[in-house]
Amino acid sequence: MAMHDGPINTASENPLVWRILTRRRDGVTLFRLRKDEMPLLNQNTELHGTPLYTALLQDAPDLFPELINAGARLSAEEERDPAAQAALARVFEHDLELRTKYEKR
Repeated sequence: MAMHDGPINTASENPLVWRILTRRRDGVTLFRLRKDEMPLLNQNTELHGTPLYTALLQDAPDLFPELINAGARLSAEEERDPAAQAALARVFEHDLELRTKYEKR
């Protein structure tokens, strides 16, 4: 991200990623996927990656079950990222069911 040279087109590339980035984080407002966002679950953006990657970068534990249970995955490139792998491993340490769901896909 630090090397990105160009416009930030995340909102048009994947509105779900943009909603994750701009959501209210007040501890009260729950994040829920909308039906029209399901096709966007694994759509990559140039700057922020997939929705799951964005949630991992933001350390957003409230999003992990919602995204993974709906079928979100990291892209092949993101899966090779050691930081993303470490963050995902920490998620799975706290929720073994999510690991099972993620590995089934």
